[in-house]
Amino acid sequence: PADHPAATPFLVWNPHPYLYQGPLELEACLDHRPIAAYAGRPDSLPLEVRGPDRRPMPFQVIATEHASFPSLAWRKRIVVNVKIPPWGWSVFTMGWREGAWRPRVADPVKGAGHTIRNGRFRIRARNGARGVDVFLRGRPLCGQGGLQLAAVDDKFGSWGDENETPPSAQRNEIKGYWKITDVHLLESGPERCALWVRFSHGRSRADLTFTLARGRAAADVQARIFWSERSARLKLIMPCGGNAAEYDVPGGAVRRASCGEVPGGRWVRVENGGAGFGFASDALYGFNLCQGVLEASIARSSRYADTRTMPASAEPWRPAMDLGELQFRFLLAGGDAPLARQAEFLEQPLPVMPLPAATGSLGRAGSLGQLLPAGLQLLAVKPACNGRGWIIRVREIAGRPARARLVWMGEPLALGRVGPYQFASWRIGGRPGHVGARKCMITED
Repeated sequence: PADHPAATPFLVWNPHPYLYQGPLELEACLDHRPIAAYAGRPDSLPLEVRGPDRRPMPFQVIATEHASFPSLAWRKRIVVNVKIPPWGWSVFTMGWREGAWRPRVADPVKGAGHTIRNGRFRIRARNGARGVDVFLRGRPLCGQGGLQLAAVDDKFGSWGDENETPPSAQRNEIKGYWKITDVHLLESGPERCALWVRFSHGRSRADLTFTLARGRAAADVQARIFWSERSARLKLIMPCGGNAAEYDVPGGAVRRASCGEVPGGRWVRVENGGAGFGFASDALYGFNLCQGVLEASIARSSRYADTRTMPASAEPWRPAMDLGELQFRFLLAGGDAPLARQAEFLEQPLPVMPLPAATGSLGRAGSLGQLLPAGLQLLAVKPACNGRGWIIRVREIAGRPARARLVWMGEPLALGRVGPYQFASWRIGGRPGHVGARKCMITED
């Protein structure tokens, strides 16, 4: 009928020069008014999601971000497994359609009680326990104790111990391990499962939401911390069984043995003689690997701009750092996981834009380019300063030589060799069908 609302189109953009495959969330109103025919039974409303090929896709309905008018059928949120081309886009639609057909999900994710699982991971939590059990292919990924939180004593000033004595570099004086005080299964598949776990300690608490998506080679965690301690650090404790790790750092990666508190970048890969352990986050950059346990510092509540070493009870009128609500995301994976790429999508997720329906010159899916091989990271793509072509800058992140290749507006280009952890720039220019690349210096940008 003419008054029936059209499906909402979503334009999804992949800002990275390689394929994205994984879960995607879409949320929109299905009409500008409540849908009267489904008032009081909003879960019965027939919903349809179509991909760039206009075919129906399997999906899972999840809770909307708001909790307004829950008895009215007017707004929906779903999660769907998608592929977005490198440096590309795809258009999806979601709408109310009577008689809608939803394809079945192959290899569904399952959740029951206090356990969630997909084809790779199994995560389990229980009240009163000290840690969350994480299994990868049937083996404990975080040791027998599971993933834990601990408050660590830290009486040093804002810059630590100015003399850099060993006690300041190895903060292992545990004030207390946190305990799980509440667990809820929020989503139970088939596309994704979510397990909400609350840790508590003293006046502080931490809410961790663990999610497992269909086909995804990582366990994702959304963290929300309420921190109310002084002269202490909050640490994420991950018993992974290794004594050496590779850390992401600016311009490359560095391998370190156990040596106390160290800075790191977006990801850490721990070597343990087996499958290894991988960690990545969008906010944590301080680590300590000691006796087979990787610790990631979440918060440090020392006094502002204070060089003195004092207990928590001293001068309570002075404000401390990191108090209050803190939010971040992280993921857990095996040591063979593509951590650099996973970290990039974690730090820069795909923009999703609901837009008015319109016609255009481009298709419902497409790609502007692709960078190969996997060991290269894109640093810049920009117009050349003199207006002659474009500048592409990359760095090698896998620690081995690579032959850089670029697909530029559909045309394949062989760029050249990039050494381990080296930077390289090329100028791309020419007319369609006759595009070329020339290696250039940074001063030529």
